[in-house]
Amino acid sequence: MRGLLAVVVVFIAALGPPAGRGFVPPPAAAAQLVTDPRFILQTQAGLAAYAQLTTTIPLNLAAGVYVTLTLTNDDYLLGDYQLSGRSLADAVKLMIHREGWAVAFHPPYVHAGRLLDWLPYDWQGNPGFVLNLPEQAIGELAAALGVTSPTVSFADFRNPSAEWVYLHWMLKLGYGTSDSTLMLPLLSPIFDRGYGVATNGYTAQFWLNGEIVQQVAGGTPANQFRWGELSSSQLRSGYTNALEQKTTTFFTSASSGGVGVVGTGGGLCFAALTAS
Repeated sequence: MRGLLAVVVVFIAALGPPAGRGFVPPPAAAAQLVTDPRFILQTQAGLAAYAQLTTTIPLNLAAGVYVTLTLTNDDYLLGDYQLSGRSLADAVKLMIHREGWAVAFHPPYVHAGRLLDWLPYDWQGNPGFVLNLPEQAIGELAAALGVTSPTVSFADFRNPSAEWVYLHWMLKLGYGTSDSTLMLPLLSPIFDRGYGVATNGYTAQFWLNGEIVQQVAGGTPANQFRWGELSSSQLRSGYTNALEQKTTTFFTSASSGGVGVVGTGGGLCFAALTAS
């Protein structure tokens, strides 16, 4: 049964190593010191958002934005950043350098589906733009510094050759199914595949190629979220993958589900089908 509205949204962002003062990727023999920020990022960071926010940041004042500081020196700060209105479970790592740049990142074990973040989502029918947690952290830091509309870039420190991150998700209002298709390029290396699914009411399911990937039941609080990794046999390259987001109870006002992919080379070919 088709519901009243189904929406498919896609987002592609270029990935690349951060560049700028103190931020140039080092040669293989460099970045050996534990306190070197490049070494920290190469060993502790995964998916990340970064920006040059200003020319200088007073670190003694910037320290106040952290919920926990794990490393401080004359050049930069590193610690846990708790986003506004969010629990510690949603905290990200944040590095702030005295020369004005900042990087917010997930640990290496966090998969691309976690970039789908539904808490700020408009469940009333306007999917808008779903900001990921690292990007939100950079935006909040920029606001605290009085910087408007910062230029945020992305990187995957686990995979230096990664060139893009791709998010593809569906919103289903009310009872029924939203479906879509996605083809990943056959000859392009894929480094990471992940999924996310959310509901703000009762039971919702995310299906991939005729198999259920995750079921989420509403609870307390009503908004419930799940994320996880996908294998290459679940989300296949060179194949038209069928995605379905199902709201299985009449009382659910909305649910959403989708995938995140990190890769390099080639372009993504997809056809999105929305139900009405």
